[in-house]
Amino acid sequence: MTEVLSPLQEVYGDKLQIAEVDVTTPEGSELYQAAIAYFDIPSGRRGVPTMIVGDQVLVGSREIPAYLPGLIEQGLEEGGVDWPDIPGFEPPAF
Repeated sequence: MTEVLSPLQEVYGDKLQIAEVDVTTPEGSELYQAAIAYFDIPSGRRGVPTMIVGDQVLVGSREIPAYLPGLIEQGLEEGGVDWPDIPGFEPPAF
């Protein structure tokens, strides 16, 4: 993730806001399970890393680098992307 996110963060600066969740903690695991239920992620697509951009779910080291830059560009062109409405998720204050 550092190979993908760090360079994107350098390019977009504060226009790119990322909330990280540690799924090894009880709270993080609970939020991950809520995201699975909310987005109805099939068992074959579950894993880490997982990124959620608006209503798009990206899983793994292939999908994230392949699709995240385009989703960022699209989101910026459209004036931003709302945080997902996952039960229990509190958007961070930036």
